[in-house]
Amino acid sequence: MSNNRAEGSGGASAAAAPRFARPVRGAVAFLNGVMAVAAAVGFAGFAAAALLTIADVIGRRFGFPIVGVVDLVQLCVLGGAWLVIPYAFAKNAHVAVDLVVHFLPARLERFFHVLAGLAAAGLMILIFRACFAAYSQQVLFGDRSQQLGIPIAWYWLPLLIGVALSVVAAPLSILNRQPKAGDA
Repeated sequence: MSNNRAEGSGGASAAAAPRFARPVRGAVAFLNGVMAVAAAVGFAGFAAAALLTIADVIGRRFGFPIVGVVDLVQLCVLGGAWLVIPYAFAKNAHVAVDLVVHFLPARLERFFHVLAGLAAAGLMILIFRACFAAYSQQVLFGDRSQQLGIPIAWYWLPLLIGVALSVVAAPLSILNRQPKAGDA
């Protein structure tokens, strides 16, 4: 017989807490990994935009410009921007002004951090709804980019993915928050 059973119900409830915490920690780690992968893809988009621009500038010197470079760079930059935002949410890396919050008691500061994470998630849900409606219109109309004819809906996909991940990452920031000195 295990020690938990021998100790009675008090021991069993104490053992249940770590079993519950382990899946939560695993889910948080998995979601942080998803945000990191999205950020890496976003960073690759920025790098691709820079490399395309450099290649086009050099190519123009020798009479070989990259056809459709504007369309490609816009797609890479747009994708890059929206795919790194969830990582910034998850890691609490957005610019913050904490002139007032810094002086609050630890519990009140935590409360405002939770409130901010939930408010950010709510805002991202509203943004997702509006962006999905615009995306749906683009799919319906079939608009295409001017130079290469890339479906405009493709420009909306990284935006929708980034916003959807931000809906998850904003409350995830609450769980990723590092306690400050004086936190209980």
